[in-house]
Amino acid sequence: MTRQRCTPSTADITTAGRWTRLLDDIARTAHADGVNAAEWWAQDTIGGRAHGAVATTARAVLDGIDAVDPKVLDTLPQPGHDSPERAYRDHADPDLPTWDSLDPRRRADVTDTYHAGFDAGAHAQVCAACTAVLEPAGRRRPAPGGATPDPA
Repeated sequence: MTRQRCTPSTADITTAGRWTRLLDDIARTAHADGVNAAEWWAQDTIGGRAHGAVATTARAVLDGIDAVDPKVLDTLPQPGHDSPERAYRDHADPDLPTWDSLDPRRRADVTDTYHAGFDAGAHAQVCAACTAVLEPAGRRRPAPGGATPDPA
């Protein structure tokens, strides 16, 4: 899901280009955080620490993501409530306003950017992990029409 960013005013110290670069840095951090959280999720849900029919679980998760099923999406990793603030503090230059002094619109920009990046990273990693369970590396898939492909 892509969220739109508000265009910041160029009248204050956070010029448009600088603010955009800051949001881009936050989005990259959030994406990496989402991937990391999804790797842990996968271990517990369909990986080495999982129990039961992991292939069935993997298929249900992929189907739920495709269907935008809240019952599935709510089980996927979510960012911590302070993650946008932490990312802002990590990336904001010292001359920018502190998190506590950011106006509500800018806080919303940071929060929306962080959540979008986290969700993108987490969902991509969850999908990759589920696909790996369903289509393990080295397993040959039948060619169209049911014929087995020739080994390369």
